[in-house]
Amino acid sequence: MSCSEKEVKEFVENLFKNSSSELKDLYKHQYSIESGIKDEIQNIMYIYTIENDVMNMSRAEQQKEIKKLDKMIDDFYKADAEIQIKILYKLLEGTTTEVFRFYSYNADKKEITDIVKQTYKGRHFSENVWNDETETAKYMKKQLFDFIKGKVNVNQITKGVEKLFGNTHYESRRLAETEVARCQSAAFDRFASEVGVEKVKYRATLCNTCDKCKADDGKPFDFDKKIKLPRHPFCQCYYDIADDEIDDNNHENDIVDTTKKIETVEDAKKALINNVGFIEVEDSFMENVDPKLIINNTNQLLNLENKFGVIHNSTSTIFSKNTGATAYVNVSPISPRKQSLSLNSRSYKNKKDLIKHEKLAVESGLSMPVKLIDDELSIATVTHEYGHMLQNNIIENEMIKNGYDHKKPYAFMDLKKKSPKAQMKWYSDMRIKVEKENYAEIIDIAKKNNSSFNLKDNISDYGSKNYSEFFAEVFANSQLSKPNELGIAMQEWLKEKELGI
Repeated sequence: MSCSEKEVKEFVENLFKNSSSELKDLYKHQYSIESGIKDEIQNIMYIYTIENDVMNMSRAEQQKEIKKLDKMIDDFYKADAEIQIKILYKLLEGTTTEVFRFYSYNADKKEITDIVKQTYKGRHFSENVWNDETETAKYMKKQLFDFIKGKVNVNQITKGVEKLFGNTHYESRRLAETEVARCQSAAFDRFASEVGVEKVKYRATLCNTCDKCKADDGKPFDFDKKIKLPRHPFCQCYYDIADDEIDDNNHENDIVDTTKKIETVEDAKKALINNVGFIEVEDSFMENVDPKLIINNTNQLLNLENKFGVIHNSTSTIFSKNTGATAYVNVSPISPRKQSLSLNSRSYKNKKDLIKHEKLAVESGLSMPVKLIDDELSIATVTHEYGHMLQNNIIENEMIKNGYDHKKPYAFMDLKKKSPKAQMKWYSDMRIKVEKENYAEIIDIAKKNNSSFNLKDNISDYGSKNYSEFFAEVFANSQLSKPNELGIAMQEWLKEKELGI
Protein backbone atom coordinates (compact mmCIF):
# COMPACT_ATOMS: atom_id res chain seq x y z
CA MET A 1 0.00 0.00 0.00
CA SER A 2 1.30 3.48 -0.88
CA CYS A 3 0.44 6.27 1.58
CA SER A 4 1.63 9.85 1.65
CA GLU A 5 3.98 10.93 4.42
CA LYS A 6 1.24 13.13 5.83
CA GLU A 7 -1.27 10.24 5.94
CA VAL A 8 1.20 8.01 7.78
CA LYS A 9 2.07 10.76 10.27
CA GLU A 10 -1.59 11.46 11.06
CA PHE A 11 -2.31 7.75 11.44
CA VAL A 12 0.55 7.15 13.88
CA GLU A 13 -0.29 10.33 15.80
CA ASN A 14 -3.86 9.10 16.28
CA LEU A 15 -2.59 5.81 17.70
CA PHE A 16 -0.92 7.72 20.54
CA LYS A 17 -3.94 9.96 21.09
CA ASN A 18 -6.12 6.87 21.37
CA SER A 19 -3.88 5.47 24.10
CA SER A 20 -4.63 8.50 26.29
CA SER A 21 -8.35 8.00 25.79
CA GLU A 22 -8.19 4.29 26.66
CA LEU A 23 -6.57 5.02 30.03
CA LYS A 24 -9.48 7.11 31.35
CA ASP A 25 -10.99 4.28 33.42
CA LEU A 26 -7.61 3.55 34.99
CA TYR A 27 -7.13 7.20 35.95
CA LYS A 28 -10.61 7.28 37.50
CA HIS A 29 -9.69 4.28 39.64
CA GLN A 30 -6.43 5.91 40.70
CA TYR A 31 -8.13 9.20 41.54
CA SER A 32 -10.78 7.39 43.63
CA ILE A 33 -8.15 5.61 45.72
CA GLU A 34 -6.14 8.80 46.11
CA SER A 35 -9.28 10.41 47.51
CA GLY A 36 -9.83 7.43 49.82
CA ILE A 37 -6.31 7.60 51.25
CA LYS A 38 -6.63 11.35 51.80
CA ASP A 39 -9.88 10.72 53.68
CA GLU A 40 -8.11 8.17 55.89
CA ILE A 41 -5.38 10.72 56.62
CA GLN A 42 -7.99 13.29 57.63
CA ASN A 43 -9.74 10.73 59.86
CA ILE A 44 -6.48 9.89 61.62
CA MET A 45 -5.75 13.57 62.24
CA TYR A 46 -9.29 14.05 63.55
CA ILE A 47 -9.32 11.04 65.89
CA TYR A 48 -5.80 11.14 67.33
CA THR A 49 -3.59 13.78 68.94
CA ILE A 50 -1.43 16.16 66.92
CA GLU A 51 1.53 17.65 68.76
CA ASN A 52 4.08 20.04 67.23
CA ASP A 53 2.61 19.38 63.76
CA VAL A 54 3.16 15.60 63.92
CA MET A 55 0.97 12.70 65.06
CA ASN A 56 1.34 11.62 68.68
CA MET A 57 -0.15 8.11 68.88
CA SER A 58 0.40 5.18 71.20
CA ARG A 59 2.10 2.07 69.84
CA ALA A 60 -1.21 0.19 69.83
CA GLU A 61 -2.92 3.02 67.93
CA GLN A 62 -0.09 3.10 65.41
CA GLN A 63 -0.28 -0.65 64.80
CA LYS A 64 -4.05 -0.49 64.36
CA GLU A 65 -3.91 2.25 61.70
CA ILE A 66 -0.84 0.81 59.99
CA LYS A 67 -2.58 -2.57 59.62
CA LYS A 68 -5.63 -0.86 58.12
CA LEU A 69 -3.61 1.25 55.65
CA ASP A 70 -1.33 -1.66 54.76
CA LYS A 71 -4.31 -3.71 53.54
CA MET A 72 -5.88 -0.71 51.80
CA ILE A 73 -2.69 0.00 49.84
CA ASP A 74 -2.14 -3.68 48.94
CA ASP A 75 -5.73 -4.01 47.69
CA PHE A 76 -5.48 -0.80 45.67
CA TYR A 77 -2.24 -1.58 43.87
CA LYS A 78 -3.32 -5.17 43.14
CA ALA A 79 -6.58 -3.91 41.59
CA ASP A 80 -4.75 -1.12 39.79
CA ALA A 81 -2.28 -3.56 38.22
CA GLU A 82 -5.07 -5.89 37.09
CA ILE A 83 -7.08 -3.04 35.55
CA GLN A 84 -4.00 -1.62 33.82
CA ILE A 85 -2.95 -4.96 32.33
CA LYS A 86 -6.48 -5.61 31.03
CA ILE A 87 -6.61 -2.14 29.43
CA LEU A 88 -3.16 -2.56 27.88
CA TYR A 89 -4.02 -5.90 26.28
CA LYS A 90 -7.12 -4.36 24.71
CA LEU A 91 -5.23 -1.22 23.62
CA LEU A 92 -2.29 -3.08 22.10
CA GLU A 93 -4.43 -5.61 20.25
CA GLY A 94 -6.39 -2.68 18.81
CA THR A 95 -3.20 -0.80 17.89
CA THR A 96 -1.68 -3.79 16.11
CA THR A 97 -4.92 -4.52 14.26
CA GLU A 98 -5.21 -0.89 13.12
CA VAL A 99 -1.64 -0.86 11.76
CA PHE A 100 -2.25 -4.00 9.73
CA ARG A 101 -5.55 -2.57 8.49
CA PHE A 102 -3.91 0.74 7.53
CA TYR A 103 -1.41 -1.07 5.31
CA SER A 104 -4.10 -3.46 3.97
CA TYR A 105 -2.23 -6.43 5.42
CA ASN A 106 -4.44 -9.44 6.18
CA ALA A 107 -3.05 -10.62 9.53
CA ASP A 108 -4.47 -13.51 11.50
CA LYS A 109 -5.19 -13.52 15.23
CA LYS A 110 -1.95 -15.35 16.06
CA GLU A 111 0.20 -12.67 14.39
CA ILE A 112 -1.53 -9.97 16.42
CA THR A 113 -1.20 -11.92 19.68
CA ASP A 114 2.48 -12.67 19.02
CA ILE A 115 3.23 -8.95 18.67
CA VAL A 116 1.30 -8.00 21.81
CA LYS A 117 3.19 -10.65 23.80
CA GLN A 118 6.62 -9.51 22.65
CA THR A 119 8.92 -7.91 25.22
CA TYR A 120 10.48 -4.45 25.32
CA LYS A 121 14.07 -4.44 26.60
CA GLY A 122 13.65 -7.99 27.83
CA ARG A 123 10.43 -7.57 29.80
CA HIS A 124 6.75 -7.98 28.99
CA PHE A 125 4.59 -4.99 29.84
CA SER A 126 2.72 -6.96 32.53
CA GLU A 127 6.01 -7.43 34.42
CA ASN A 128 6.61 -3.69 34.25
CA VAL A 129 3.12 -3.01 35.59
CA TRP A 130 3.59 -5.28 38.61
CA ASN A 131 7.10 -3.95 39.29
CA ASP A 132 5.95 -0.32 39.08
CA GLU A 133 2.96 -0.97 41.34
CA THR A 134 5.09 -2.84 43.91
CA GLU A 135 7.72 -0.09 43.97
CA THR A 136 5.17 2.71 44.34
CA ALA A 137 3.24 0.80 47.03
CA LYS A 138 6.46 0.50 49.01
CA TYR A 139 7.02 4.27 48.91
CA MET A 140 3.36 4.93 49.70
CA LYS A 141 3.52 2.72 52.79
CA LYS A 142 6.72 4.37 53.98
CA GLN A 143 5.18 7.85 53.69
CA LEU A 144 1.96 6.89 55.49
CA PHE A 145 3.59 4.75 58.18
CA ASP A 146 6.12 7.51 58.92
CA PHE A 147 3.20 9.94 59.17
CA ILE A 148 1.49 7.68 61.73
CA LYS A 149 4.75 7.31 63.68
CA GLY A 150 5.12 11.09 63.89
CA LYS A 151 8.03 11.33 61.45
CA VAL A 152 6.19 13.33 58.77
CA ASN A 153 4.65 16.76 59.31
CA VAL A 154 0.84 16.66 59.10
CA ASN A 155 0.96 19.65 56.74
CA GLN A 156 3.17 17.75 54.29
CA ILE A 157 1.62 14.28 54.14
CA THR A 158 -1.20 15.15 51.70
CA LYS A 159 1.25 16.73 49.26
CA GLY A 160 3.43 13.65 49.57
CA VAL A 161 0.50 11.40 48.67
CA GLU A 162 -0.42 13.63 45.71
CA LYS A 163 3.14 13.41 44.39
CA LEU A 164 3.11 9.62 44.64
CA PHE A 165 -0.20 9.35 42.80
CA GLY A 166 1.02 11.87 40.25
CA ASN A 167 3.89 9.53 39.54
CA THR A 168 1.47 6.59 39.28
CA HIS A 169 -0.56 8.43 36.60
CA TYR A 170 2.66 9.34 34.79
CA GLU A 171 4.05 5.80 34.80
CA SER A 172 0.75 4.42 33.48
CA ARG A 173 0.80 6.79 30.52
CA ARG A 174 4.51 6.27 29.92
CA LEU A 175 4.12 2.50 29.73
CA ALA A 176 1.01 2.68 27.52
CA GLU A 177 2.57 5.04 24.95
CA THR A 178 5.85 3.10 24.88
CA GLU A 179 3.99 -0.16 24.28
CA VAL A 180 1.84 1.44 21.57
CA ALA A 181 5.08 2.52 19.86
CA ARG A 182 6.47 -1.02 20.16
CA CYS A 183 3.37 -2.63 18.65
CA GLN A 184 3.12 -0.03 15.89
CA SER A 185 6.74 -0.65 14.96
CA ALA A 186 6.47 -4.45 15.16
CA ALA A 187 3.31 -4.52 13.03
CA PHE A 188 4.91 -2.26 10.41
CA ASP A 189 7.98 -4.51 10.37
CA ARG A 190 5.82 -7.61 9.86
CA PHE A 191 3.99 -5.98 6.95
CA ALA A 192 7.17 -4.54 5.38
CA SER A 193 8.97 -7.87 5.63
CA GLU A 194 6.11 -9.76 4.00
CA VAL A 195 5.76 -7.38 1.04
CA GLY A 196 9.51 -7.01 0.48
CA VAL A 197 10.14 -3.37 1.47
CA GLU A 198 13.86 -2.66 1.00
CA LYS A 199 14.24 0.96 2.13
CA VAL A 200 12.49 3.01 4.81
CA LYS A 201 12.74 6.56 6.13
CA TYR A 202 13.08 7.47 9.78
CA ARG A 203 10.40 9.88 11.03
CA ALA A 204 10.83 11.81 14.29
CA THR A 205 8.28 14.58 13.72
CA LEU A 206 6.16 13.33 16.65
CA CYS A 207 9.12 12.88 19.01
CA ASN A 208 9.93 16.48 19.91
CA THR A 209 12.08 16.05 23.01
CA CYS A 210 14.86 13.58 22.13
CA ASP A 211 17.96 14.98 20.41
CA LYS A 212 19.10 11.57 19.13
CA CYS A 213 15.75 10.88 17.50
CA LYS A 214 15.50 14.33 15.91
CA ALA A 215 19.02 13.98 14.49
CA ASP A 216 17.88 10.97 12.44
CA ASP A 217 14.62 12.51 11.17
CA GLY A 218 14.26 11.99 7.42
CA LYS A 219 17.27 9.66 7.10
CA PRO A 220 16.89 6.66 4.76
CA PHE A 221 17.77 3.17 6.03
CA ASP A 222 17.99 -0.26 4.48
CA PHE A 223 15.09 -2.15 6.02
CA ASP A 224 17.32 -4.84 7.50
CA LYS A 225 19.75 -2.27 8.99
CA LYS A 226 17.35 0.25 10.48
CA ILE A 227 17.37 1.38 14.12
CA LYS A 228 15.02 -0.63 16.32
CA LEU A 229 12.02 1.29 17.67
CA PRO A 230 11.02 2.52 20.18
CA ARG A 231 14.43 3.86 21.18
CA HIS A 232 13.34 5.09 24.62
CA PRO A 233 10.18 5.46 26.76
CA PHE A 234 7.67 7.92 25.24
CA CYS A 235 9.42 7.55 21.86
CA GLN A 236 6.97 8.33 19.04
CA CYS A 237 9.31 7.77 16.13
CA TYR A 238 8.25 5.52 13.27
CA TYR A 239 9.30 4.41 9.79
CA ASP A 240 7.76 5.29 6.47
CA ILE A 241 8.31 3.45 3.21
CA ALA A 242 10.92 5.25 1.12
CA ASP A 243 9.45 5.92 -2.31
CA ASP A 244 11.55 7.62 -4.98
CA GLU A 245 8.38 8.82 -6.65
CA ILE A 246 7.43 10.90 -3.61
CA ASP A 247 8.90 14.38 -3.64
CA ASP A 248 10.88 14.46 -0.40
CA ASN A 249 11.25 18.23 -0.65
CA ASN A 250 7.72 18.50 0.70
CA HIS A 251 8.79 17.10 4.08
CA GLU A 252 8.65 20.49 5.81
CA ASN A 253 5.20 21.25 4.42
CA ASP A 254 3.81 18.01 5.86
CA ILE A 255 4.36 19.24 9.41
CA VAL A 256 2.85 22.68 9.00
CA ASP A 257 -0.05 23.28 11.39
CA THR A 258 -3.26 22.40 9.61
CA THR A 259 -5.30 22.09 12.79
CA LYS A 260 -8.98 22.67 12.29
CA LYS A 261 -10.19 25.57 14.41
CA ILE A 262 -12.47 24.75 17.32
CA GLU A 263 -15.75 26.66 17.28
CA THR A 264 -17.84 25.22 20.15
CA VAL A 265 -17.26 24.49 23.83
CA GLU A 266 -18.27 20.85 23.30
CA ASP A 267 -15.65 20.43 20.57
CA ALA A 268 -13.09 22.21 22.75
CA LYS A 269 -13.49 19.68 25.57
CA LYS A 270 -13.04 16.78 23.14
CA ALA A 271 -10.04 18.43 21.49
CA LEU A 272 -8.32 19.13 24.81
CA ILE A 273 -8.24 15.38 25.46
CA ASN A 274 -8.05 13.84 21.99
CA ASN A 275 -5.79 16.39 20.28
CA VAL A 276 -4.04 18.51 22.90
CA GLY A 277 -3.36 15.49 25.09
CA PHE A 278 -4.73 16.27 28.57
CA ILE A 279 -5.71 13.12 30.43
CA GLU A 280 -8.65 14.96 31.96
CA VAL A 281 -10.56 18.21 31.51
CA GLU A 282 -11.92 18.84 34.98
CA ASP A 283 -15.47 20.13 35.45
CA SER A 284 -14.12 23.26 37.13
CA PHE A 285 -12.54 24.34 33.83
CA MET A 286 -15.73 23.91 31.82
CA GLU A 287 -17.92 25.51 34.49
CA ASN A 288 -15.77 28.47 35.60
CA VAL A 289 -14.16 29.70 32.37
CA ASP A 290 -15.91 31.99 29.88
CA PRO A 291 -16.96 29.83 26.87
CA LYS A 292 -15.25 32.24 24.45
CA LEU A 293 -12.02 31.92 26.43
CA ILE A 294 -12.33 28.13 26.42
CA ILE A 295 -12.54 28.17 22.62
CA ASN A 296 -9.76 30.75 22.09
CA ASN A 297 -7.33 29.05 24.45
CA THR A 298 -8.10 25.55 23.17
CA ASN A 299 -7.20 26.73 19.66
CA GLN A 300 -3.96 28.23 20.96
CA LEU A 301 -3.09 25.03 22.84
CA LEU A 302 -3.78 23.05 19.66
CA ASN A 303 -1.44 25.36 17.77
CA LEU A 304 1.32 25.08 20.38
CA GLU A 305 0.91 21.33 20.84
CA ASN A 306 1.11 20.79 17.09
CA LYS A 307 4.51 22.52 17.17
CA PHE A 308 6.01 21.24 20.41
CA GLY A 309 4.10 18.15 21.61
CA VAL A 310 4.71 19.06 25.26
CA ILE A 311 1.40 17.88 26.72
CA HIS A 312 1.51 14.60 24.82
CA ASN A 313 4.89 14.03 26.47
CA SER A 314 3.42 14.82 29.90
CA THR A 315 0.67 13.58 32.16
CA SER A 316 -1.52 16.64 32.47
CA THR A 317 -4.98 17.83 33.45
CA ILE A 318 -6.55 21.24 32.95
CA PHE A 319 -8.76 22.85 35.57
CA SER A 320 -9.84 26.17 37.07
CA LYS A 321 -9.10 27.30 40.62
CA ASN A 322 -9.28 30.62 42.42
CA THR A 323 -5.68 31.49 43.33
CA GLY A 324 -3.51 34.59 43.45
CA ALA A 325 -2.09 34.03 39.94
CA THR A 326 -3.96 34.53 36.65
CA ALA A 327 -2.90 30.98 35.78
CA TYR A 328 -0.25 28.54 36.92
CA VAL A 329 1.34 25.16 36.18
CA ASN A 330 1.25 22.67 39.05
CA VAL A 331 4.30 20.44 38.57
CA SER A 332 5.70 17.43 40.42
CA PRO A 333 9.28 18.18 41.55
CA ILE A 334 10.12 14.48 41.23
CA SER A 335 8.59 13.96 37.76
CA PRO A 336 8.48 17.34 35.95
CA ARG A 337 6.40 15.91 33.10
CA LYS A 338 3.64 15.32 35.63
CA GLN A 339 2.15 18.81 35.37
CA SER A 340 -1.30 20.37 35.25
CA LEU A 341 -2.56 23.70 33.94
CA SER A 342 -4.90 25.81 36.05
CA LEU A 343 -6.69 28.99 34.97
CA ASN A 344 -7.87 31.30 37.75
CA SER A 345 -11.67 31.05 37.94
CA ARG A 346 -11.89 34.72 38.86
CA SER A 347 -9.63 35.94 36.03
CA TYR A 348 -11.12 33.71 33.30
CA LYS A 349 -14.76 34.06 34.26
CA ASN A 350 -15.32 36.94 31.85
CA LYS A 351 -13.45 37.50 28.58
CA LYS A 352 -13.87 41.28 28.65
CA ASP A 353 -12.41 41.55 32.16
CA LEU A 354 -9.48 39.26 31.32
CA ILE A 355 -8.59 41.30 28.23
CA LYS A 356 -8.71 44.51 30.25
CA HIS A 357 -6.36 42.98 32.83
CA GLU A 358 -3.96 41.61 30.18
CA LYS A 359 -3.86 44.91 28.29
CA LEU A 360 -2.97 46.80 31.45
CA ALA A 361 -0.21 44.29 32.21
CA VAL A 362 1.33 44.78 28.75
CA GLU A 363 1.04 48.58 28.80
CA SER A 364 2.58 48.81 32.27
CA GLY A 365 5.52 46.59 31.33
CA LEU A 366 4.51 43.81 33.72
CA SER A 367 4.03 41.43 30.77
CA MET A 368 5.93 41.09 27.50
CA PRO A 369 4.65 42.99 24.44
CA VAL A 370 1.84 41.45 22.42
CA LYS A 371 -0.49 42.82 19.81
CA LEU A 372 -3.20 44.73 21.71
CA ILE A 373 -6.16 42.99 20.10
CA ASP A 374 -8.73 40.87 21.94
CA ASP A 375 -7.87 37.49 20.41
CA GLU A 376 -4.16 37.79 21.21
CA LEU A 377 -4.60 39.22 24.70
CA SER A 378 -7.01 36.41 25.56
CA ILE A 379 -4.36 33.71 24.90
CA ALA A 380 -1.24 35.48 26.20
CA THR A 381 -1.18 33.92 29.67
CA VAL A 382 -1.90 30.38 28.47
CA THR A 383 0.99 30.74 26.01
CA HIS A 384 3.19 31.84 28.93
CA GLU A 385 2.15 28.80 30.98
CA TYR A 386 2.82 26.48 28.04
CA GLY A 387 6.36 27.86 28.13
CA HIS A 388 6.67 26.60 31.71
CA MET A 389 5.42 23.18 30.61
CA LEU A 390 7.98 23.06 27.80
CA GLN A 391 10.81 23.88 30.19
CA ASN A 392 9.60 21.20 32.60
CA ASN A 393 9.99 18.66 29.77
CA ILE A 394 13.52 19.93 29.16
CA ILE A 395 14.30 19.59 32.88
CA GLU A 396 13.17 15.97 32.98
CA ASN A 397 15.30 15.19 29.92
CA GLU A 398 18.31 16.58 31.79
CA MET A 399 17.43 14.45 34.82
CA ILE A 400 17.38 11.36 32.58
CA LYS A 401 20.82 12.24 31.21
CA ASN A 402 22.05 12.31 34.81
CA GLY A 403 20.77 8.87 35.76
CA TYR A 404 17.10 9.46 36.56
CA ASP A 405 14.99 6.35 35.98
CA HIS A 406 11.19 6.50 35.71
CA LYS A 407 10.96 3.10 37.37
CA LYS A 408 12.72 4.48 40.46
CA PRO A 409 11.70 8.15 40.51
CA TYR A 410 12.57 8.59 44.19
CA ALA A 411 16.08 7.17 43.87
CA PHE A 412 17.69 10.59 44.28
CA MET A 413 15.70 11.56 47.37
CA ASP A 414 18.05 11.77 50.33
CA LEU A 415 15.79 10.41 53.07
CA LYS A 416 18.62 10.67 55.60
CA LYS A 417 18.12 14.43 55.57
CA LYS A 418 15.48 15.88 57.89
CA SER A 419 13.97 18.72 55.88
CA PRO A 420 11.98 18.17 52.65
CA LYS A 421 14.15 20.79 50.95
CA ALA A 422 17.33 18.87 51.77
CA GLN A 423 15.74 15.58 50.72
CA MET A 424 14.84 17.04 47.32
CA LYS A 425 18.18 18.78 46.66
CA TRP A 426 19.18 16.67 43.63
CA TYR A 427 15.88 17.42 41.87
CA SER A 428 15.98 21.14 42.63
CA ASP A 429 19.64 21.33 41.52
CA MET A 430 18.68 19.79 38.16
CA ARG A 431 15.93 22.40 37.73
CA ILE A 432 18.21 25.32 38.62
CA LYS A 433 20.93 24.04 36.27
CA VAL A 434 18.57 23.85 33.27
CA GLU A 435 16.89 27.19 33.97
CA LYS A 436 20.24 28.99 34.22
CA GLU A 437 21.58 27.33 31.06
CA ASN A 438 18.45 28.19 29.06
CA TYR A 439 18.63 31.80 30.25
CA ALA A 440 22.32 32.17 29.36
CA GLU A 441 21.92 30.60 25.91
CA ILE A 442 18.97 32.82 24.93
CA ILE A 443 20.71 35.97 26.18
CA ASP A 444 23.83 34.97 24.25
CA ILE A 445 21.84 34.70 21.00
CA ALA A 446 20.27 38.12 21.60
CA LYS A 447 23.72 39.65 22.12
CA LYS A 448 25.06 38.01 18.97
CA ASN A 449 22.13 39.46 17.02
CA ASN A 450 22.72 42.92 18.48
CA SER A 451 25.97 43.89 20.20
CA SER A 452 24.11 46.75 21.90
CA PHE A 453 21.38 44.47 23.26
CA ASN A 454 19.92 45.74 26.53
CA LEU A 455 18.15 43.14 28.66
CA LYS A 456 16.21 45.68 30.70
CA ASP A 457 14.66 47.14 27.54
CA ASN A 458 13.45 43.73 26.37
CA ILE A 459 12.28 41.82 29.43
CA SER A 460 9.04 42.42 31.31
CA ASP A 461 8.91 43.11 35.03
CA TYR A 462 7.41 39.66 35.55
CA GLY A 463 10.08 38.01 33.43
CA SER A 464 12.83 39.58 35.51
CA LYS A 465 11.61 37.80 38.69
CA ASN A 466 13.55 34.57 38.13
CA TYR A 467 14.94 32.26 35.45
CA SER A 468 11.73 30.25 35.17
CA GLU A 469 9.52 33.30 34.57
CA PHE A 470 12.11 34.67 32.14
CA PHE A 471 11.76 31.54 30.02
CA ALA A 472 7.95 31.54 30.07
CA GLU A 473 7.65 35.26 29.31
CA VAL A 474 10.13 35.15 26.44
CA PHE A 475 8.53 31.97 25.07
CA ALA A 476 5.12 33.68 25.03
CA ASN A 477 6.59 36.70 23.27
CA SER A 478 8.21 34.43 20.67
CA GLN A 479 4.95 32.62 19.86
CA LEU A 480 2.70 35.68 19.54
CA SER A 481 2.66 38.31 16.83
CA LYS A 482 4.95 40.96 18.32
CA PRO A 483 8.30 39.36 19.21
CA ASN A 484 11.02 41.73 20.45
CA GLU A 485 14.76 41.00 20.44
CA LEU A 486 14.41 38.37 23.15
CA GLY A 487 11.44 36.77 21.42
CA ILE A 488 13.44 36.49 18.20
CA ALA A 489 16.36 35.04 20.17
CA MET A 490 13.97 32.48 21.68
CA GLN A 491 12.74 31.51 18.20
CA GLU A 492 16.34 30.91 17.13
CA TRP A 493 17.09 29.01 20.34
CA LEU A 494 14.08 26.72 19.86
CA LYS A 495 15.18 26.02 16.30
CA GLU A 496 18.77 25.43 17.41
CA LYS A 497 17.60 22.96 20.06
CA GLU A 498 15.20 21.35 17.56
CA LEU A 499 12.30 21.95 19.91
CA GLY A 500 9.16 22.20 17.83
CA ILE A 501 8.51 21.83 14.13
